[in-house]
Amino acid sequence: RDYLFYQMVVEPDIDDESDVARRIAAAAYGYAGQSCISVQRVFVAAALADRFRPLLVAAMAALATGDPAED
Repeated sequence: RDYLFYQMVVEPDIDDESDVARRIAAAAYGYAGQSCISVQRVFVAAALADRFRPLLVAAMAALATGDPAED
């Protein structure tokens, strides 16, 4: 049933690792993760993994949380 998962593959030749991390975080958690096309799996090239992981964690930590009606 892998067809149910929206997957991202991060190759080592990307130009802006921080931008890719921010886009993955937004795609994973947009609409509180309830979108049928939200990112559910991220595959990162081994050569990039140690550098990319903290960027993705930071991008996720920077996402706004809470009730959007209270802004």
